[in-house]
Amino acid sequence: MFEFQKEIFTIKHSFKENDTFKYYKKKIDERTRFTIPLNNNNSIFSFLKIEVETQNIMVHLSEEESYYQNMSQTLSDIFILAKEREHFEQVYQQNLRLINEMSSAAIGINKHDCITHWNHQAEKYFGYSSQQALGKRLFDLGIQCDWPTLISKLYDSLNLNTTTDRFDVIYKRSDAEKDRILSVAITPFSEANGMFMGYLLLMDDITEKKYLEKKHQQSMYLESIGQLSAGIAHEINTPMQYISDNLNFLRDSFTDTAKALNKIQKNLINKTLDEEMLSAIFEAADFDYLSEELPLAFNQTTEGVNRVCNIVKAMKEYSHPNSEHKVATNINHCIESTIIISKHTWKYHSELDLDLDPELPLVMCHPGPFNEVILNLIVNAADAIKEVVENNSDFDKGKILIQTLRKESYAEIRISDTGGGIPVEIQEKIFDPFFTTKDVGKGTGQGLALSYRIIKERHNGELFFETVSGEGTTFILQLPYADTES
Repeated sequence: MFEFQKEIFTIKHSFKENDTFKYYKKKIDERTRFTIPLNNNNSIFSFLKIEVETQNIMVHLSEEESYYQNMSQTLSDIFILAKEREHFEQVYQQNLRLINEMSSAAIGINKHDCITHWNHQAEKYFGYSSQQALGKRLFDLGIQCDWPTLISKLYDSLNLNTTTDRFDVIYKRSDAEKDRILSVAITPFSEANGMFMGYLLLMDDITEKKYLEKKHQQSMYLESIGQLSAGIAHEINTPMQYISDNLNFLRDSFTDTAKALNKIQKNLINKTLDEEMLSAIFEAADFDYLSEELPLAFNQTTEGVNRVCNIVKAMKEYSHPNSEHKVATNINHCIESTIIISKHTWKYHSELDLDLDPELPLVMCHPGPFNEVILNLIVNAADAIKEVVENNSDFDKGKILIQTLRKESYAEIRISDTGGGIPVEIQEKIFDPFFTTKDVGKGTGQGLALSYRIIKERHNGELFFETVSGEGTTFILQLPYADTES
């Protein structure tokens, strides 16, 4: 053994990169031992010891080196391939374990739609064991699912050769169960030569998550209505005050007029009414004053009633009940209603201008959540201007501009303010949940995050902003006219 180790040491330390092949040959009595290095990329990783009877050596001395060099290369390749195969098998098994233990349902299907992978979560979601599912066509398992949407997304991922964005489909675990919601992402797989192999579907049951999000959104919606109530009460109180004052005036005027008419009637009956007495009655009732003020009182009362009606109507429209389905909506009208009920949030520090496209088509949307987004953006604009006004004595009032623009396939809403703009260091966080720059108790950090989800997830639209530090910010909403989910 010691002699063999010396041979290995000699070969290994005499071997240099790009050196010729070297092996060690030693005669021991009537036997001959060959020590042959096995290498990979000019690096020796093992040695092969061969001992044969000297008289049985079949290789001619002149061919001995090339013979053992070829043997070394062949055996080296075999060992390397075996090692790589072992490594790939370990990686494959590790990946299988990872897929099997994922919290998402992971389903692999080949190009013939037959199932190749079916993990524990898939068993839980659909009620089929891996033994029942593997090798079967996915569409033949009898799963109750929104197959048209799923099949369409499969083709999309194949045609684009990329993982799809997450999308939702409805499914049922059993006939007796209510509809549940799956969030699905599809990844196509191809061989090195580009030939399509199949898909990996990752699925998460988000039924409870959607329910909680909906409850949270409703609570935020009710909270926004609650926050508006004090301001709306103030807005209603002003016209109600002068309605009350005018009605008191009209009541007193009617009382005076009725007394004057009674006097006139009595004097007519007694035939004592003359021009002098009639003038005295008119003067006592102050008919000249009433003839001027009564029309004004009626007009002001009518105007006050109309203002109250408009506020109540706007509040009613803002509180439009949420629906699972989108409806054709007049976006301009929604914006006008939201402006009315939010007036108390901006009127003290801002002027608000409208530039609404009268030819804007109806948009398929959820009116209630859309109104909430507009309210959040108006309040944010008002707060930004208020901060500038309070910190700059030369700055009297800012300006909020709301525009609607008709684009080819979508409506664009732009809400601009002359506030201080959004600092560069926080621009990436502006739509993050719970992120706020307001003082404790003045902001939850939910308004913009909720608005972003409403526009992106519920309307398949876009919400982003343009800002210039020290000049202001414009939030831009883009809503497709058609319901892209249908």
